[in-house]
Amino acid sequence: MLEKGGKFKAIMGSDKPLRLTGAIMIYGDSDSAYATYHSIHIDANKQPSLLEGHPLTAGQIGGLVQRLGRNAQIGTFLSENVLSVGMDSLIWWVKPAVREIHFACSGDKGIGEESGMVPCPGLVFAVVEGVWYVFAVKGSKRPTESTQLYQAPHFNVWAGGKICTGNVKLPEGADVEDRAAWEKAYFGSRFSHPNVPELVKYKGGAYTFWRDMLDGKFTKFPSQVLVKEAMTLGGFISKASGVSK
Repeated sequence: MLEKGGKFKAIMGSDKPLRLTGAIMIYGDSDSAYATYHSIHIDANKQPSLLEGHPLTAGQIGGLVQRLGRNAQIGTFLSENVLSVGMDSLIWWVKPAVREIHFACSGDKGIGEESGMVPCPGLVFAVVEGVWYVFAVKGSKRPTESTQLYQAPHFNVWAGGKICTGNVKLPEGADVEDRAAWEKAYFGSRFSHPNVPELVKYKGGAYTFWRDMLDGKFTKFPSQVLVKEAMTLGGFISKASGVSK
């Protein structure tokens, strides 16, 4: 409800009034759009009026989307595992757990065609503009913006987190309710080879590490083998949303 003086009263679940600070004017047709931003002047009678506008920049649009997103009412329950939901991105966390993983390694690498139940670290999955990512994180608590990201220790993952999908059938959607389908596609795939020179910090390398994992050498995932990525979770979320910090 707009009050005199340009204030909204008791909205978004808060009794704190929000003051009218600006307006966006959109011009366009079916093929294109142009927008200007106008500051608001409140006169002596507390009546608002538009001031002269200027072109709306990409940075202003990004900042506005972030501010609006903090108060968005999304019609889906968001569990603690969901870390970020954007217009073209979904980022979520999977707790450390023992999981079944599958290998299909060609050549004499000591693994071959084999499956087994092994401990896995906490993982951060992301689908950003249709591109699929995964990172490892240490610990069992929900990650925060300052949480360091690590190379996922599984085969078929590039540096920077991008997953080599090969012939894996991917889910069609990337909404909050599609998370389980993406996780199933990941753990149901067959890991064939490391995609980076140093997948894990382990004597004998990645093949020896996973051979030892399949043989039951570790009851918990040994987090000391993880290789750091060059970003935190907050940095990746900012990159995924197209907002630089």
